[in-house]
Amino acid sequence: MRKIGKHDMVLGIDEAGRGPLVGPLVIAGVAVAGGDIDLLREIGVDDSKKLTRSRREALFNSIIDIARVVIVRKAAPKEIDSENLNELSYRAILGIIEALCASSLSCPRAIYIDNIGVADSFRRRIEHAARVLGVEHVVMEPKADSKYTVVGAASIVAKVLRDWEILNLSRHIGDFGSGYVSDPKTVRWLNSLDTKDMENIGYFIRHKWSTYRRRQPQIINLDKYTLNGEQSIE
Repeated sequence: MRKIGKHDMVLGIDEAGRGPLVGPLVIAGVAVAGGDIDLLREIGVDDSKKLTRSRREALFNSIIDIARVVIVRKAAPKEIDSENLNELSYRAILGIIEALCASSLSCPRAIYIDNIGVADSFRRRIEHAARVLGVEHVVMEPKADSKYTVVGAASIVAKVLRDWEILNLSRHIGDFGSGYVSDPKTVRWLNSLDTKDMENIGYFIRHKWSTYRRRQPQIINLDKYTLNGEQSIE
């Protein structure tokens, strides 16, 4: 691939919230001019996991100002429960690419995506679909949010938007911690819920996750969203 010019458009894609028990999955695409990638690097854009919350939020506004286009797709827990998560991610990523190509009247020269999903077949499907649309260069690999600044920008956008949603959600259903099953506070909160609580907040929880399905049987049996025969995953 020839060198990306300063006017060429480059797209980075990353997600936040793939694994938690509570809240949505957020996938963000950030498109910038090739000449602005150095500017993102200069202001401190990096993998969102390496940054404090306050730093991410400060960078969020700068990223929005610098970007040509920002596109976000969100999947609620009920949608995640009813579908294969990799297929859902594939459609969200493809939707971001298609929306960018349509809104900009031309596709980006290059797309960089943090590894989402499992097998190489998933990566090949993304690459094929993007190239059919006219994208010249597609890279999808682990730790892309650390390797490519534009993916770091997408990781910040996705993380900040999900954090804001989690904060708003906690005001309505109680302090559940991070929402991840590795967080003891989240697990204690889940196990403290009674049937009436579950009726009120069931929409915000991923019922396929095994942490949920291991809790009190009498409540699980009453859960109208649990999918019979679905394999538990974390």
